[in-house]
Amino acid sequence: MARSRSRTHFILRHFESEKEVFSWRSLPPFDGFIVNIQYDRAPYIAEVAKMVASGKKYFRYYSSIDYQFSLTNFGGASPPDEATYFNWVRDNVQFNGSTSFKRLRVSGDVGLFAFYLSGAERRELIPWKDVTGSLMQSLAQKMVDLAGAPGGTTIPCAGIFLDQAWLAHESWMYATNNASGHGDTKESQPGLNPLSFASGSTNYGTPSSTWTDHTTAIQNFIFELQARMAVLNPAAIVLANGDRKTVNSTTVPKPWLVENAWNSYADHVTAGGDGPRWAAAQVNWLSDSRNVLSLVAFGAANGATGFPEAFALWKANGGWISFTNDSTVSAVINRESAYVDAAMIQGGHY
Repeated sequence: MARSRSRTHFILRHFESEKEVFSWRSLPPFDGFIVNIQYDRAPYIAEVAKMVASGKKYFRYYSSIDYQFSLTNFGGASPPDEATYFNWVRDNVQFNGSTSFKRLRVSGDVGLFAFYLSGAERRELIPWKDVTGSLMQSLAQKMVDLAGAPGGTTIPCAGIFLDQAWLAHESWMYATNNASGHGDTKESQPGLNPLSFASGSTNYGTPSSTWTDHTTAIQNFIFELQARMAVLNPAAIVLANGDRKTVNSTTVPKPWLVENAWNSYADHVTAGGDGPRWAAAQVNWLSDSRNVLSLVAFGAANGATGFPEAFALWKANGGWISFTNDSTVSAVINRESAYVDAAMIQGGHY
């Protein structure tokens, strides 16, 4: 009997919705998955546990840049309250009791993330330079605890996926319209108005508006998460997605998810082809065997948006690969096609 070769090529799946989680058995083969557990719903968590029991690695998603929406949007105002993580952050970081606590706030304005609009609300940016000491440690421990036991169900966790791990704020992060989901006190209305990037830089980008304090805090927080994840599972990692460049003489601690490795849609349209983003992505991905190479699918055919080049690199080197999409119907189809292609390449290495 021929001896089987050890695995060298791995596929990481980003779950986009609960529907995908419940249909995981019908999806193209994958080895690990990132899941955003916004609510501690027992059937949903049970499905995550089944995937892990089948041999797949589980990474719990957290965002590092912003707070959640209002209580009405996450968990509801009456029990059972299933938004455990969001409510903990609201009650211990964003607010202290019912009053404003660690908020990127100047007078009646608060920093709002330009993305994740729900109705008339936007999420709030986190003032990381103010989240220090015991509060940072408590937040890191809460994230680790809920990763290893979502909804109270113990599940072996391969790591945390830390999205939006930016070492400094940039102007594009700041919304210029819509209101915060919170006012002066928790769940109060009207919501606070958007803070300008200039005001945020002046008040929180110290020293001299370079966001050095923010950079130091984010780096320290990731180190804190890494140490606490290692206690939960010595092999577990914190997979960071965000900056892949040096900011304030600092880089985000690896491993990294190298997202949009070929081109963002804007790059694809204006530059096209094998541009500087792809050249840098190859170097970044190959710098650590735990890194994940991630391609985004568009409406255009995968053959025109970097997938052949990425597959050739992955085929030659092994490691982890993953795919996202730009949310259009055709892009979702192309993403699934990429997962099928990856599984075929992977199969050739066994």
